[in-house]
Amino acid sequence: MIRERRKYFRFGCSCYGEARFENSSIEKISVKNISSEGLKIIAGQRTLLVGDQVEIRLDLPGEKIPPFVSGQVRWVSSDEESMELGIHLSGLDKDTKRELIDYGFTVWREGMQTKH
Repeated sequence: MIRERRKYFRFGCSCYGEARFENSSIEKISVKNISSEGLKIIAGQRTLLVGDQVEIRLDLPGEKIPPFVSGQVRWVSSDEESMELGIHLSGLDKDTKRELIDYGFTVWREGMQTKH
């Protein structure tokens, strides 16, 4: 039996942003899920290691000022074209955390309403 290691619910989403990696390169990314402590992002193929730092600007729909978050790469999965990255967020203030969870919950709720 596989044991779930996650502490927090992941809200599936589809939004975009930009990430600045340790080598200072900036790249457009897409965000696939949001939780209270992390993100799953899709980035172009690059050399990244678990433990690398990343800064992310999120383009959340309806937000005038995009939130900035930072964190550490916790896992990497890649193919020839792109990489999925698990990012553990660090130092989130209460307002930014609430903004992320509110967005994730709104997307989740809208998805649940369309199923019924």
